[in-house]
Amino acid sequence: MKNLLLILFLIGLVSCSSVSKKRTVDNSGNVTIEEVEVEVEETEIVDTTADNELLEVIDFKGFTQKQIGHFWQANDKLNLVVNSPEFEQFLYKREKIIDTNGLDIPGILKVLRGQKPKLAFTMYYSRKSTVGYTYPNSNRIWFNSKFHNNYSVCKSAGNLGHEVSHKLKFTHAYKRTKSRPYSVPYTINAAFKELCK
Repeated sequence: MKNLLLILFLIGLVSCSSVSKKRTVDNSGNVTIEEVEVEVEETEIVDTTADNELLEVIDFKGFTQKQIGHFWQANDKLNLVVNSPEFEQFLYKREKIIDTNGLDIPGILKVLRGQKPKLAFTMYYSRKSTVGYTYPNSNRIWFNSKFHNNYSVCKSAGNLGHEVSHKLKFTHAYKRTKSRPYSVPYTINAAFKELCK
């Protein structure tokens, strides 16, 4: 029992600090190497169960009760898919992902699964081809009922994920380019096309 407690104590120490070698050279060219204890930032574990909420809703404007019901179904699908191991595998198998804000795939997943932005939603109607949009300085997302009234839950969930990723500072080219589908927001759309059932 004492040995087990000692092992657990040592593991705890390793996770909190690490030893690094510091090399210094004086004016005469003499090299000194000393061991220095360095604080290591602990890795935050992001809850990846299907009920890990990815966002918090502040309010709805312009939604009918039916549209609100559809939204919550899409939100549940968003949580289910983005928190799944299959979503993670999809990202790793993707040919490339661009506009990642310098993050690798674990970093992207940590942001998508752990940031939990507080957002407001507006439903509007337009004949234009915009499905949804947002502005960088706003916590509101606008959905075009022309599309969302006819979308499946999975298709709305993909658009919700796309727009939420903008609130997490992931961007894409405004114009349709060859590389735009590989941005984080459009990668989310591609993942939903493949994974959401």
